[in-house]
Amino acid sequence: MTYLKLSLYSLVAGLVTTVALAAFSLLGLMAATPDVGRRVEGFFGAVFFETVPLDADAFTMNIGVASGWPLLISTLVVAGFVFVTVVIFRWLKSYRAGLLSGAA
Repeated sequence: MTYLKLSLYSLVAGLVTTVALAAFSLLGLMAATPDVGRRVEGFFGAVFFETVPLDADAFTMNIGVASGWPLLISTLVVAGFVFVTVVIFRWLKSYRAGLLSGAA
């Protein structure tokens, strides 16, 4: 597998991980916001959850992306971590194979 293919796989893994973290952050914001008429942000200010009162018995919920920079940085950091981890693992695996072939 070439480094280009590995970097693309790492980028996809970073994107999937970031989306999952942002979604779980939104779920946590929904569960932890007791007040109506309040806007809270999560995942380093990347996503927001807001409740807007309509009348005495109803409210509407708004969710969305407040800033894309934390999402981009998180994606790149996770992708870099995955890339370096896989490269180190492959190097160790080939080093072990070389040791085993030399010992036989």
